[in-house]
Amino acid sequence: MIQLRPPQNLTSGEKQQLLQLARQSIRHNLETGTRLESTSYPDIDWPGGLFVTLRKHGELRGCIGTIETDKPLVEELSRLAVQSATADWRFTPVKSEELREIAIEISLLTTPQPINNVSEIEIGQHGIIMENDGRRSLFLPHVATEQGWDRAATINHLAEKGGFSVKERKSARYLIFEALIFSETD
Repeated sequence: MIQLRPPQNLTSGEKQQLLQLARQSIRHNLETGTRLESTSYPDIDWPGGLFVTLRKHGELRGCIGTIETDKPLVEELSRLAVQSATADWRFTPVKSEELREIAIEISLLTTPQPINNVSEIEIGQHGIIMENDGRRSLFLPHVATEQGWDRAATINHLAEKGGFSVKERKSARYLIFEALIFSETD
């Protein structure tokens, strides 16, 4: 079994600061249309990517992230928080007045590792990336368990999400990762 454990644990204070940064970045953008310029947050080194998920009354309201980045964590977090609120094609942009009803979740990813067989995927522990011919589809580690999917159903939904044909699914490359996930509702 591949062990991918996140490289560091964050203190509860650091998690709260990152969640506050995400919320302030969204609020600032919605109110001014500009990017928040702030440097008063912890300098946390994180080797993988991150995702920002927004939920309104428990329902998905936006989720955007990156698998890897060469930018500082706080800079990327601020950018992705705003994109989750304003640029997720599945949803209309968040409005200022609804921001108080939205809970923010941050997922810090380990560096994805290729696997030889989908049987190596541990549902609920591993996030999954399916890639083929330059296209990717991704689920964070908790998506399958939230939906009640087993491994086969997860792979099918991942393929559907990415628009992969049956032939493309068979020749796809799979990568797995783990995530440190925390939210305002913890």
